[in-house]
Amino acid sequence: MKLYYSSASPYVRKVLIHAIETKLLPQIEIVNLGQTGQFVVPENYKLLNPLLKVPTLTTLQGESIFDSRVICEYLDHISIDRKLIPQEPLDRITALKQQTLADGIMDAAVARRMESLKDHRHQSSEFDKAQKQKIENALEYFEKQNLKSTYQIGEVAFMSALAYLEFRFAHENWLNQYPKIKLWFSEAQKWPPFQESYL
Repeated sequence: MKLYYSSASPYVRKVLIHAIETKLLPQIEIVNLGQTGQFVVPENYKLLNPLLKVPTLTTLQGESIFDSRVICEYLDHISIDRKLIPQEPLDRITALKQQTLADGIMDAAVARRMESLKDHRHQSSEFDKAQKQKIENALEYFEKQNLKSTYQIGEVAFMSALAYLEFRFAHENWLNQYPKIKLWFSEAQKWPPFQESYL
């Protein structure tokens, strides 16, 4: 298998943690599209992923899988031992809902990052404010939850989202506003699959 990735992507981080925890990473060749410091799309990459995004996984059968949620579903499917997506319907819905919310934090944070790269004259403070509100809403939701230390896909997505906030927006001190999340994330960062996902 091949995983096309960029180290700055929180979606990639989620997939890497999943692959490490399910013991599948040794079977995956990592192809870094951001090796030069800039995201460079290979020729014919559109045949693998028409949206030209990362992560993209190619299977041993030559199938191309894109979107981190779908890739994680596939990794769970082929994993022999550890599963991160619950099979019991209600637990599965809860985990997938958490993943969707965490992915929404990533979406809003990445949108803010892209907006900040525009020429100052073309940046929209209203757009940035709207994205910050989405992040704040999601964090308020998670602060009220009983976050688990037996990590499943929802927690993996959330720790990936928090890592990206710390990476791009550490100056905003997001975690200081959410003590339960801050305590949970301080422990999550010690989890070996999280630490090993820094490739």
